[in-house]
Amino acid sequence: MPFVANKVFDWKPVQINKEDNFKTLNSGTSYSVCNSIFCDNCSLLFLDIRFDNFEMKQLYKDYRNDHYIKLRENYEPGYTERNNILSVQIHYMNLIEDFIRENTGDNFKTLLDWGGESGINTPFLNKLSVNKFIYDICRNKTIHNGIVYLDNIKDKKFDLITCLHVFEHLPYPLQALKKLSLNLNDNGYIYIEVPKESIMNENKIDKNILNNKKHWHEHINFFSIKSLSTLVKNAGLSLINI
Repeated sequence: MPFVANKVFDWKPVQINKEDNFKTLNSGTSYSVCNSIFCDNCSLLFLDIRFDNFEMKQLYKDYRNDHYIKLRENYEPGYTERNNILSVQIHYMNLIEDFIRENTGDNFKTLLDWGGESGINTPFLNKLSVNKFIYDICRNKTIHNGIVYLDNIKDKKFDLITCLHVFEHLPYPLQALKKLSLNLNDNGYIYIEVPKESIMNENKIDKNILNNKKHWHEHINFFSIKSLSTLVKNAGLSLINI
């Protein structure tokens, strides 16, 4: 996790040379060490390091601005091009909106996009009858000035809360979901979307998957259908569709 270690802890790779005369260290580049953990009960694959609030703010400070992109490109060549792709609305937004309508009855009036960043991927962005709010840790300006802070919404209730590609970033996803559910109106809905990472598609999902995950980026949780279902149920919520 070279980029994450640098951004969060200011741990930079160190070059070890023969001239250093280390007796027990081989020459080469020394990186920070992390471990992958697999849950036998729910099939969640995750990073062993759990960041606190300060560390999360460090990781997402200046998220996707020029400095962030330059630093990440240094560790992950090709990230700049990938970021350009991510800066436009996802191509399947119509499928997301259809899925939400089919499972909620399309009668919501208030929407909180939790972790919505700029708002480019906020569902129903153009639906004028829905009052939309966006919360994101990076606090970048949103495309329609809808950013809110946690203190402003702690007592506010919403008909629909959306979390698109958020829970794979969170150090304590169950705690976050339980807290977030307190912002739901009675009979309200939460839409959660996480990526099905390629490693979860290409391998049998059991503890042997650890052999194939030795490097981590900003996604610190890799969900399977089972682990996402378990998350929802353990939060005391009813699973409608997945």
